[in-house]
Amino acid sequence: MAAQWAPDAMASQVAELQGLWKGGGTASWGHQSASLGYKAGAAVHLDRNDARVALWICLGGQMQMFLPEAGVILDLYDGDVLTFDSATMWHCLMGVPDHALGSVSDNICVSMYVNRNQIAELKRLKAATEGPKLSAAELAQLSPYEQERYERMRRHHEFKAQLGLV
Repeated sequence: MAAQWAPDAMASQVAELQGLWKGGGTASWGHQSASLGYKAGAAVHLDRNDARVALWICLGGQMQMFLPEAGVILDLYDGDVLTFDSATMWHCLMGVPDHALGSVSDNICVSMYVNRNQIAELKRLKAATEGPKLSAAELAQLSPYEQERYERMRRHHEFKAQLGLV
């Protein structure tokens, strides 16, 4: 729902994630972090380390999401799914009192995020699986020993690629 406010940002995020792996081209992306909030509630905040839109799945009783910048309180019910940019959109989750229970209604919010540090690690791993790459100028600046070592690493990576290991 909130994702409709930033369609260009979402499209660029999906394109970036799809480009991380060879043969990519998916219609979605993975969320590397998830939390379960039972009868959850949180103060208004930003998730500054989030690199992608958050995905919330609401289960059980009623809960509410407050978006102070929009001046909106969203009523969320069992089965509702919500995406939004949690790094730039101030938000909080609020439980709704159930007077029959004498407490907040039973609910679970499954919150899924992608942390910037996880994206950096994926990029690092991608570079590692593609093998060493030096330009001719960079190679010329290496000592003979380092040039030989680089060539061994390149051949080793090529061999792993032939075996389908990378």
